[in-house]
Amino acid sequence: MNNSLNVRSTIDQKNNFFTIIIITMVIFLNQSNIIFGTNISFADFFCIIALLALAYKNRLLFPIAPTVFFLFLSAFLLICSVFYVPIKFSYYTEPFNVMVNYMKLMMTFLYFIVGYSLISESLITKSLKWYSNFSLIIGVVGIVFIIFKINIFSEMLFFGNRFKGLMNDPNYFSIIQISSLVYFSRIKNIKVINRRLAVSLSVISILASGSKTGLITLLGYIIFRVVESIFKSKMKLKSLIINILVIIIIIFIVFNFSSLLQNLLESASSIIPAFSRVEFLLTDFNSAVTESGSGRDTAWKVAIEIIKLSPLMGVGIGTYSGIAEKLFGTNVIAHNTYLQLFSEWGILLSTILFLYIFYIIGKVTFNKKMNTEINCILRDILFVFLIGSLAISLNNARMVWFFLGIIAFSIKYGKKKGENN
Repeated sequence: MNNSLNVRSTIDQKNNFFTIIIITMVIFLNQSNIIFGTNISFADFFCIIALLALAYKNRLLFPIAPTVFFLFLSAFLLICSVFYVPIKFSYYTEPFNVMVNYMKLMMTFLYFIVGYSLISESLITKSLKWYSNFSLIIGVVGIVFIIFKINIFSEMLFFGNRFKGLMNDPNYFSIIQISSLVYFSRIKNIKVINRRLAVSLSVISILASGSKTGLITLLGYIIFRVVESIFKSKMKLKSLIINILVIIIIIFIVFNFSSLLQNLLESASSIIPAFSRVEFLLTDFNSAVTESGSGRDTAWKVAIEIIKLSPLMGVGIGTYSGIAEKLFGTNVIAHNTYLQLFSEWGILLSTILFLYIFYIIGKVTFNKKMNTEINCILRDILFVFLIGSLAISLNNARMVWFFLGIIAFSIKYGKKKGENN
């Protein structure tokens, strides 16, 4: 009897240790800094520990198709960077740049594997909960710092007057805040008042980041949820017409009472200075994209030109900025995940990846058996990052690959298979 209790105690301790590792990892998915010229997060350290723990527990799963794709992609990109680019563009990149960028690519795959191997429903729920709760805590800290004009740690938490939390970029921070907002708006086992408070604080923290990308992504997600609710509720024709009329009236008010809107925006900017960038987006969209420090039109044009020069092979990894500087006089990245991957991986391999992600989103959306609460949260998080990818390069976003791995396992095996494993 005592031996049985000792064995059970040892198993519980091992499970508790692994749970702590996973929770710590997802918490630090909210943190990222540029160190030695590369984007590093404390989450990477705990991701490696999680991999080792999974291997020790004989629970490390490697899905065949994604693994084969990653191995082929690795060989393809390295050959392209080292041999093809010097011939095609007469550009020789530093081996260190190739190595650093390949390590980024490898880490994204490792996050995917950890997520794929995280078959415990309890651990998945805890991962989403702690990731979102810590994101909310950081957002609340930003709101408090702005309202009370606290300057301590301002260099670490702010980019100028824009709150960036523990991330290295306010835009990246805002997208993470929206992904945590998904959790609070979807999860059912919290009180309505707590849900509304969490969502409201998340929205305010997004505005505090001064991110135009964040606001566009948030609006895109809201539209998605509205459309989804219309189709799910099987609304009667009368109710549908009323809703459409309400939307038309709101649009009419916005366009015909622009002075009132302007005053409201200016009031918001006086409280949250970073909101002035968002105000600029609402009052002059074209200038907001091309001016005011964004310059995304130039970055997108350069990326498109690079894609035209090498549509199938791409330019490999660690070479993009150098080629852009040599050919177009600017070393900025594409500021668009789709253009970034099309230019680096080539059109074919990039398309395969995006089709895989859209297939998963479609599976959860249209297959009732897969349309569980957790899967819907994971799907929405992926959807949010896909929208944000239109204006920021998120191909190395750790949480995307981690959550993609989780939902990929769910789609392939389903709940019962996961519990048996």
